[in-house]
Formats: sequence, structure tokens, C-alpha cells
Amino acid sequence: MSEPAPAPVNSPGTADIAMYPDQTFRAAQQIYQAGASFGQTWPGRRTAIQGDEQAVNVGFDEVSREFRGAYNKYAEAVLPWAEQVMPGLQDAGNAGNESVARYLELSNQQQPAYMRTLL
Repeated sequence: MSEPAPAPVNSPGTADIAMYPDQTFRAAQQIYQAGASFGQTWPGRRTAIQGDEQAVNVGFDEVSREFRGAYNKYAEAVLPWAEQVMPGLQDAGNAGNESVARYLELSNQQQPAYMRTLL
């Protein structure tokens, strides 16, 4: 996703959709990069969390056991979601980038009827 940003569209009155391609392209890149950053740091964080959990997995009193039971339910729910953050954000970034490219393609064809179908 390191392509140069497309030039702005300047065709007043020829389309029903208004988009700022350069800003939209940059926003899509930022979303993609957020996924990449999370993907780079998450494995180490996950390992650290698992290590800490092993270190405190002994010697519980009643309050600790109750807390741990509730914590484990959340951990079971959160871990699968955390694994999807990187691909989800990168897919969203790619979709944004593709949307800009498609918008520019249709704008360059000057076919407003096709552009209206994107709404």
C-alpha cells in the first residue's frame, strides 16, 4: 500500500458522489498501517500476557479465584478477536484504497450513472 496518492478529482456537476481522493487514500493507508503495527506488536504482547498469567497461576484465595474465573471468560473471548485486528484493519485499508481507485476510474470515464450505483 505504498502507492502515491491519486490526484484530486475536479469535475463539478458531473457526478453525484463527492470524494477527496487524496485524503481518503491517506486515511486508508493509516488504517492499513494501524493493522500492520498491531500485527507487529501483538505476538510479543500476547507472549508477555501468557507469561504473566503462568506466574500468577498458583496460590489463589477465594477473591482471587472469583476474579480469575471472570478474567478467564474475557480472555477466551478477547484472544480470538485480537488475532483478527491486523487482517481486519489491513482489509479495510485495502478496501479504502480500492474504493479511491474505482472512484477515480469512474470519474475519468465521466459516467455518473455508474458512480450513482456506488451509493
